[in-house]
Amino acid sequence: MYTVLREDGNYLNNGQGTYNEYIVDNIEDVATLPTGKDNKSINRPRPGSTALVANAGMVYVLNNAREWVVLVEG
Repeated sequence: MYTVLREDGNYLNNGQGTYNEYIVDNIEDVATLPTGKDNKSINRPRPGSTALVANAGMVYVLNNAREWVVLVEG
């Protein structure tokens, strides 16, 4: 299975939400990021969205269960 995030230079926005890229200061800040588990949420990032943790050099990704998990260890 695959998912298209961007097509022809534009990020897709559909029932899954919008692909987002975040930068946070600390690992603890990842817990404050939206997950989109609530379908009625205005800010609904789609799975595959990423978050860079600036002070730890880590990257998190939003998985299909809509949980932020470590993609790259710092």
